[in-house]
Amino acid sequence: MLPPQDLARAYASTGQPVRWTAPSLLLSSLPVTARNNLGRNLATKGPQEAFGKLTDLSLEHMRQVVDYCIRHLVREEPKGIGLELGSGCGLLASVLAARPQVECVLAVEICEVLTNAIISKVAHSILGDKWRKVVPVRGCFDCMELPDRPVDFVTEFHSLHHSGDVAGSLRGTARVLKRSGWVLCLDRCHPNQVTDAQIAAMLSRVYPRAYLITDGYPPDIVLTRGENGEHEYRLREWKQAFHDAGFRIAAQGNLWTPLSVRTAIKGLLSILPQQIRRAFYKTEDASLSASKEWLRQRLARLSGRYVFLPQRFSTAFVLRPSPRS
Repeated sequence: MLPPQDLARAYASTGQPVRWTAPSLLLSSLPVTARNNLGRNLATKGPQEAFGKLTDLSLEHMRQVVDYCIRHLVREEPKGIGLELGSGCGLLASVLAARPQVECVLAVEICEVLTNAIISKVAHSILGDKWRKVVPVRGCFDCMELPDRPVDFVTEFHSLHHSGDVAGSLRGTARVLKRSGWVLCLDRCHPNQVTDAQIAAMLSRVYPRAYLITDGYPPDIVLTRGENGEHEYRLREWKQAFHDAGFRIAAQGNLWTPLSVRTAIKGLLSILPQQIRRAFYKTEDASLSASKEWLRQRLARLSGRYVFLPQRFSTAFVLRPSPRS
């Protein structure tokens, strides 16, 4: 097991991504195969299209996310050796690698095409001649080939929810993270009030054919979100996983998808009798809770302590090793 500094030097010298051993069943799974197909398509396009497709965010939005999390949640500047779990196109890794005290970021990604053709392209577009600060690693974050505790910080963006055992995945992170280090998780988190039936309904949704075609899947299969490796975790389940892996939550925040004024108005109208409400709009896609959420977002904007993203809601968790770990 080579330390990160040696991996970074080898990558700077050869330009060849690092390769860790990964389970063959995972490498040949349908989600990974489809992701590689998507990567081949994106390899012929510009870096903006790659991170737009793979993260739903622009470079400017990702910078806003990182600035918000560093300033208000982590509350210390990232430095030294970083590691991103499930890096995808490497956008988050590249934005973090641009911070002046960061030596390098290992961008761990299971998809061969993304590590070979996409991550370096994105890093070059963001970091210029310092693009080698992002080191692509073809590997699985459940079995990282690193010695104990060489990493200063770890990040993930909508990757951990793909794990069926979040605590198990994070135990590997706890092993490689310094005791003074931190983990920034940016992922979906449902309220505890969401029922098992609602979770099951989310995971049983079938992908439309158009999605299968654009994302590299066979176009004529029937594929549910659950079969595609998605999971929908509630706050209590995240907290339990963090605790079981040896972490404590040091800070928590939200990255919101902004609600429109139109949605807020429809939410207010929802309290009217149906006959009157239907004179204004025909759907039932807003409730009074949407109006309350819109008001909460307006007030949050005034504080300047929240980030609003165009398409993706996330909860931000900052984790630190618990004293018992």
